[in-house]
Amino acid sequence: MTTDSEPTPVANSASGDPTHLADTAISVAAHLEGELEEALAEHRLTRASFLVLDALERAEGHTLGQRELVTRVRRTSGTLSVRLGRLERARMIEREPDPENRRSVTVTLTERGRTLVQAARPAYAERAQRLIAGLPAGAADGLGASRSEERRVGKECRSRWSPY
Repeated sequence: MTTDSEPTPVANSASGDPTHLADTAISVAAHLEGELEEALAEHRLTRASFLVLDALERAEGHTLGQRELVTRVRRTSGTLSVRLGRLERARMIEREPDPENRRSVTVTLTERGRTLVQAARPAYAERAQRLIAGLPAGAADGLGASRSEERRVGKECRSRWSPY
């Protein structure tokens, strides 16, 4: 039981209570994702599909190996495989065995997928800009870490709590 003199997690947030910080980060991320999903809805895209199409559209030749795509969109291979199946059925992408390594798959953006992602990108960018503009001064510092830094921090965090 907590007394008036004992800080609660909410009251302790200013001093950096880890559970409060983690919960706040998750809440903010959920809000941002919901807002970005809403911006893409008029194009009948989810954020996950948009990220795949966007990565392919920005890639040389609009083609990436499926493993590279997993890294770029930060999804598991199983989750991405399901997403790619949906995009392939919608004729947004094509998948085929990698000619250099038959065990690997290459993913190529179709013209239909390219047209859609180019039409959706301005709405996504505008909403992201509006959301970031609402942050207090200095709050976005450090949020734009490189993907390699994100992976490094993620691995470090997992190694600290993983029982394996």
